[in-house]
Formats: sequence, structure tokens, C-alpha cells
Amino acid sequence: MRRTQVYLEESERRLLHLLSQKEHTSFSELIRRAIKKTYFRADRDRDMEKVVNSIAGIWAKRRDLGSTNSYIRSLRKGKRLGRFYG
Repeated sequence: MRRTQVYLEESERRLLHLLSQKEHTSFSELIRRAIKKTYFRADRDRDMEKVVNSIAGIWAKRRDLGSTNSYIRSLRKGKRLGRFYG
């Protein structure tokens, strides 16, 4: 860990002081938690992206589904659209 100097508004300093007393922890720990919560969300987002990428196309080789294009076209040929434009 490295020591870092941070400039805070007086209202921010007061809030940290109250929170540090309430939680029995240091200003530094509160700031570290806030940084992790705010800026390290990207790690979770990257993990979610990995999951999505790993399941993309998971049904691509299934033969029991038939043609999805045919299914979509059959839905579009139905009378359903006639109710809106009829």
C-alpha cells in the first residue's frame, strides 16, 4: 500500500468522520471501499461479458428446433398484424 494525499471538501471530511466513528474504521478504509465499489465494477462487468460470450450461440447446432427463419416468417404471416393495420 502507498500513502496518498487527498483533498476533500469540508462537508466530505465531516461525513467521513461521522462514518468512521459509526463503523469504527479509518478514513482511509472508507475511501478504499468507495473506490473499490465505484471503480472496480468493471471487473464484474468483464466477468458478465465473459459469461455472455461463452453462451452466445449455444443453441446454434441444435437440430430439433427446425428453421428459426421459418418460424419467424410464420409468425409474421399470421392475422396478428391485420389487427393493427386492418
